[in-house]
Amino acid sequence: MYDAGRVVGREESLMTGSIRTLGDGRITLVALGIDGAPVADRKRPTVAELNNGLHFEMSVMKSDYKLGSKGSTSVEEPVLGAAGKGTVPGPAEYEGQVSVYWFFDEDGQKVAGGDNRVWELLSKTGREFELYEREGKKPDMPFVDGDDVDWYHVAPGQPQKPDDRTTYTKRTINLFISDALENEITLGAGTAASKPTVTKIEPSGKKAGDTVIITGTNFVNVTRVTCTVSGPKERGVATFKTLSPTSITAVLPDGVVTGNFIVYTRKGNSSGVSYTVGA
Repeated sequence: MYDAGRVVGREESLMTGSIRTLGDGRITLVALGIDGAPVADRKRPTVAELNNGLHFEMSVMKSDYKLGSKGSTSVEEPVLGAAGKGTVPGPAEYEGQVSVYWFFDEDGQKVAGGDNRVWELLSKTGREFELYEREGKKPDMPFVDGDDVDWYHVAPGQPQKPDDRTTYTKRTINLFISDALENEITLGAGTAASKPTVTKIEPSGKKAGDTVIITGTNFVNVTRVTCTVSGPKERGVATFKTLSPTSITAVLPDGVVTGNFIVYTRKGNSSGVSYTVGA
């Protein structure tokens, strides 16, 4: 049963048992492609690469941090037979900004390397590298297969001194983003090329509270898994976990009846595949 006081900053869904969570303290920011170590495939980083990357979270200020899309630009291209001015979505536009702290020793000398590695990287105006952001998990949690990350190819601009010089010593830097991929990368799975397909659901004859394994293709960035409940109607399973691009485990919800399973991703949804529940 749902208990609003059970967790702080997290809200549980009555339908699926999943939770919402506040983003505060749950952003991981890692740089790759630095120190002469290129990324094998920048749009498909590996868990090992990210776990050995340079972390930014404890070196940049929270309040003015920006990284991401500003939305699509618009393109005016109506057909000849259309009246008025029509627009369609154009390329996305991205923006980035960080304020990076300087770290000093007890004598007031700026530390070389160590805590200042982020500053040393960002102080090189125009030096390009790869930046990856993960949301939802605390930064001290290692990257694992199944984590979603966003990728940005960035180059820092000229560092600027803050207006208020009574706060911690830092520099504010605009990040120029020449390429990016948001909401598309799942570690261990790469990027999905097309809609998911479901080939089988095993074992058959299970009932509410039991776990089944869904096998298929293109299980990347899975957003929802549904089954049929009494009514009949479509409802999300109690919980699910994407094990790989070809395998998902799902717990059957209360009221489940024989009917279709459907997998939803950001590329679309699978066709319904019938599953027979037990008595």
